[in-house]
Amino acid sequence: FRDTWNLTARDEIFGFVGRLGAEKNLALLISSFELVAAQRPRAKLLFVGDFEYKEALEELAKQSGFSDRIIFTGSMERNQLGVAYEVMSVFVFPSMTDTQGWVIHEAALAGLPLVLIDKNLSEVVEHGVNGYYADNTPESVAKVITGLLSSPKRRQEFGLASQKLARRYTERHQVKKLIALYEEVVSEHASV
Repeated sequence: FRDTWNLTARDEIFGFVGRLGAEKNLALLISSFELVAAQRPRAKLLFVGDFEYKEALEELAKQSGFSDRIIFTGSMERNQLGVAYEVMSVFVFPSMTDTQGWVIHEAALAGLPLVLIDKNLSEVVEHGVNGYYADNTPESVAKVITGLLSSPKRRQEFGLASQKLARRYTERHQVKKLIALYEEVVSEHASV
């Protein structure tokens, strides 16, 4: 994967995995990257996914002046995504419209620090423990990413915390919670 996309172990890669749709607020990542790249010469931005907004993002990348450091892999099979998460230093999810954001959980299980905008999207993110919430501005997102890239120790601590938090929300654990909720609702209504 590194060879295919010209990524080295010394690169500081932050990125996104998912459907490249306009509603995902992905243009924010390119604007943020322009600010990060000015301070971090080894920074690269990785987009893993495809959809109708990919061409617009590629055009924004060209206009940024950093197109050689913004990589679009296209879609990948879900069982191959581990290699993409493995090369990242930070996972960023800028969407303000998602209802589940499964890739956030995947990135947490992969041991990545997380940066989100939507504070109500995922239980697997705790601000200052395994990631940060940023404001919906390029400056805020860039500041958080730059801070994480400049602190390998914090990234490692956040990555371990991400894995620990993600393990709380396994499929089995979530199904047990759902069953308990159903049982509670049924028992409350059975007595009415």
